[in-house]
Amino acid sequence: YIVLLVWFSVFALITIRQQRYAHQLAAPFALLAVVAGKSIHKHCKAFIKVISVVAVVVSMIPLVHFQYFTLTTSNNFIQRINHPTLVALNWIRNNTPDPGDFYSPGDIPGYGVMNPWDLGHWITWIGRRPPVANNHGTEPGGHREGMMASCGFYTTFERLEAEEFLRKTRCRYIITEANQARTLEYAQVLGKRKMVQDAGVAGTVANLLHSFDGSDGKVPLGRNQFYPIAGFDTYRLVHESEALFRNNFWKQTSMLKVFEVVQGARLKIPPDTPFPLTVTVNLMTNTGRKLKYSRLWTLPVNTLSIPYSTEPRNDSVNSQGPVTIAFDGGQLTYHVSEEAVQEGLHVYPVSDFR
Repeated sequence: YIVLLVWFSVFALITIRQQRYAHQLAAPFALLAVVAGKSIHKHCKAFIKVISVVAVVVSMIPLVHFQYFTLTTSNNFIQRINHPTLVALNWIRNNTPDPGDFYSPGDIPGYGVMNPWDLGHWITWIGRRPPVANNHGTEPGGHREGMMASCGFYTTFERLEAEEFLRKTRCRYIITEANQARTLEYAQVLGKRKMVQDAGVAGTVANLLHSFDGSDGKVPLGRNQFYPIAGFDTYRLVHESEALFRNNFWKQTSMLKVFEVVQGARLKIPPDTPFPLTVTVNLMTNTGRKLKYSRLWTLPVNTLSIPYSTEPRNDSVNSQGPVTIAFDGGQLTYHVSEEAVQEGLHVYPVSDFR
């Protein structure tokens, strides 16, 4: 009886405190009710028996209440996700490769998704994909390694360090947010909030990727003051939300974006091509927004990388024409396959206008 009482007391306590686990409280509650019922039936009069039955029924009310609370809270989780996030996670679920089984301990998925930690459970539940971090990383004894990798990626200013976080976590997709103030929350976890704040959150790798879609850009230092930044050649935009958010660059941008990590097609440059070069491809996103991916190359190279193909891709970001490389006195044109982007294959120009 002592074991039964302790069992019931422990789960009653955590059910009340956590507002869950009611299903685990049911077993000791039922056993305790049976023991109490037998004892009452054996030793008490009829009137007392009726009272005891009523007492058992009344005592079940908290149990039913907690179970109802748990179920309704779970159902409301979907409603509490903002619409852009819900759309993005459904897109990830329906348009990304199957990573294999990742629900069982010891199973290694084919790839991961770099994500803000508070989206982790939603990515698992709705997106059916393996997130790098989730809410358990904030708890003592939780999955701190993924949490640290996520916070490290979203707060780093160094591109090589960002690539290392992605490599170690075997990430193929990256979720970025327009709200750059969140960067300071991640920095707080790492104990470097002041450093990130002083350096300017707008300059982190993740925020640059989100703001300029991988293209070259200019980061504001103040009104009418900017410094140029180079774009990215191994990350491509594959989905963006329709909801807009005004960021630190004084422009409206999508609240949530999804990028894919790719090898990048290697465009072959003819030996006699003069530099500098500007590589460009016109794109249209899933929201109908038109954008231009553009990179400037000043130093002579034999090949340069580009993360976008010219082949059509359903329900994603698609090119609106060939890839072009412009230089003084001419232009090169390329047709880039999806295979070349994924595998890092060489692509030769189909036309050379000089």
